[in-house]
Amino acid sequence: MTQTTKPQMTQFREIGRQAFHDGGPRAPILNSEVQAAIAGLPVGGAAAAIMREYSRGWSEALDAAIALGEGTEAPAVLAVHAVMGRLDARWA
Repeated sequence: MTQTTKPQMTQFREIGRQAFHDGGPRAPILNSEVQAAIAGLPVGGAAAAIMREYSRGWSEALDAAIALGEGTEAPAVLAVHAVMGRLDARWA
């Protein structure tokens, strides 16, 4: 039986969600857990899937925060509102 210390693929979506809530970057390559998981993997394949899952999780957390009006102090939420012209006194 093979033992692995790297998180399973499904965990990277949650890692992305948590990164959003912690104020981490959307770019998966800037996340230390993603970096550790893809170290030594060939370009594409599993490495791309790991980064895709992280990005999905981060984006889902952003979408939920915007839709629910939660976490409006998060830099990513402020940036989205500013770009969409919805930045007003509530977020200033």
